[in-house]
Amino acid sequence: MDIILTEAKKVAITLLLIDIGIVVFTLAAKMFDSSIIYGMIYGFIFAELNFILLGTVVEKALSMDAKNAKKHMKINYIMRFALLFIILAIPFISTKINGWCVVLAMLSPKFTYFTIGFAGLIPKKGGRD
Repeated sequence: MDIILTEAKKVAITLLLIDIGIVVFTLAAKMFDSSIIYGMIYGFIFAELNFILLGTVVEKALSMDAKNAKKHMKINYIMRFALLFIILAIPFISTKINGWCVVLAMLSPKFTYFTIGFAGLIPKKGGRD
């Protein structure tokens, strides 16, 4: 569980950077309102919970034999996908929560590991690889 929480912190930092970008963009475009704030909060909470849930599912699957692990992963994938559909549907139905803020938040793990992957390709100054 420690590694899951460590990785969740990395995702949370990316989420905060995305939220800052959303605030700057919406203020500049004069589109900022309470639905943006609610979307960022809603998205932050559920993106983090979804990421932690995925981590715990994978961690449990690693302790199973291959056949049961595969079954466990499939069942949990379907359940997480259905839950994600509901989580994403609510903001697009509601006028109080900005759905696009939630979508960006849900993509934050992808953004996190995409940027970490590129950071590993950049040579360090004065160092040798």
